[in-house]
Amino acid sequence: MKIEFLADHPQFIPVLAKWYFDEWGHAFAHNSVQKTIDSISGKLNKNKAPLYLIATDENQVVGAIQIKTKAPDDYWLEAVYVPIGNRHKGIAKNLCLQALEVARSFNAKELKLETAAIETGGLYQQIGWKPIKKYQKDGRDLLLMTYPLKA
Repeated sequence: MKIEFLADHPQFIPVLAKWYFDEWGHAFAHNSVQKTIDSISGKLNKNKAPLYLIATDENQVVGAIQIKTKAPDDYWLEAVYVPIGNRHKGIAKNLCLQALEVARSFNAKELKLETAAIETGGLYQQIGWKPIKKYQKDGRDLLLMTYPLKA
């Protein structure tokens, strides 16, 4: 398995768009797979956020993750996705760890994320993310977590 920039493999954009639309995007009115493709296509960066990292295995994409900013110097990890048949193989963990390194290379002070694993923090807590607060957003219970990148 390799972790690479989606910018180096744009042929996988339709695959990611289908995953993301099926998992989350269908819930938004007027969204479509094509709109998701267009959105992802506008984020093919390597030296700045927003960007996507992908996990590949035998020339197939097996997972993806996004780093974005919500404000200057406010870096977020989002859109962590591994298809069901590839889960529990360390793919999400490796994507997260590489995303931390990429954010660190941007001189980010911390990386934030929201997760629905509100009791345990799931995979994120296992690799060092710290829970900050629980809250509700759009009718869902979420946990805000952070990973400090600088002392």
